[in-house]
Amino acid sequence: MNLIVSKVLVAVSMAILRFSFVYIPIKIHNFIQKPSTSKKLHQHTILSGEKRFSFYITMFHSFGAGVMLCTCLIHLLWEVHILLDSSSEGQIASFSQLLICIGFFVIYFVEEFSQWVLSKVPSSPLKYNTKSSSTICELLMSSIKQHISHCEHCTPFERQSNEDTSTDSMVSANMSIVFSKRDYAKFLFTETAIALHAIFEGLAIGLQCEEANIWYLSIGMAIHSATTLLYVGLNLIVTRANKKTILAHYFFLSVSNPCGILLGLFVSLQNTLDYEKKKMINAYMEALSAGTILYITFFDVLSKEKRKQVHRLYRGISMMLGFGLMCYLEYFAFTEESFRHSR
Repeated sequence: MNLIVSKVLVAVSMAILRFSFVYIPIKIHNFIQKPSTSKKLHQHTILSGEKRFSFYITMFHSFGAGVMLCTCLIHLLWEVHILLDSSSEGQIASFSQLLICIGFFVIYFVEEFSQWVLSKVPSSPLKYNTKSSSTICELLMSSIKQHISHCEHCTPFERQSNEDTSTDSMVSANMSIVFSKRDYAKFLFTETAIALHAIFEGLAIGLQCEEANIWYLSIGMAIHSATTLLYVGLNLIVTRANKKTILAHYFFLSVSNPCGILLGLFVSLQNTLDYEKKKMINAYMEALSAGTILYITFFDVLSKEKRKQVHRLYRGISMMLGFGLMCYLEYFAFTEESFRHSR
């Protein structure tokens, strides 16, 4: 399988996977919304199910953090250094760190600008009215953490009283869930940032010159994308957007990573440049994309891990498992390449 076929296949696979990751929360929501014969049992089952779901999401996010840490430090930074060194024959290889830092600060200032714009958005509320068919499941899915925290701080008598009355009080003729315009704008900026990160991640894949590196990066990016896209899918449920709007969000998030892959493929296939110039451009662009992934790893993925105050031991083990998996894949790719060169 040549490089072009591998990159196109990865682009199609990533589009399907990313769409699936965003769509999973909708299926989970529909599953939880199924009626039960006992209201108390139904509410208790929902609460325990949400705790388990939150635990699994936390573990998977920690696993993805370990994957991204290894992908960034063990693979990408060294790969950029080797690529620039071979392209410049040792003359300007010291610029690899500079180019990586430029890519780092590009994403940094883009996110700072988005936060500044977000601070200018008024915090007036947006109301989404629910119909009489609304159930407790919809509200619990829109505010999982708040509901669990409330139940944990209630006395046994209050918790039992809430179980008896919450279903009847929540299922009313007209209910409204209030969101601020700032919250909605923050969600849109977050979604745009996820798409921008995905484009640069895809660019790193599309610029690869080795088939093993293509699949290695694809595995790391797919694992990392899972938790962020699950978050977007849950927020789409909360906003109660119409079907066309949700499909537009799905399409936007699904094609962002393949667009980056195809952009990198287009650059690598340019025939108007000689081989050395094209290799140099590929090296520079890969260094910039590596800088963006460096920012994502430390300021997005790992910083969120440090802020969490639950399941510390399990999160640490999960992160080490993700890191170890990618180290094993890196070692496997290295041994395969060494064996191929020795023949």
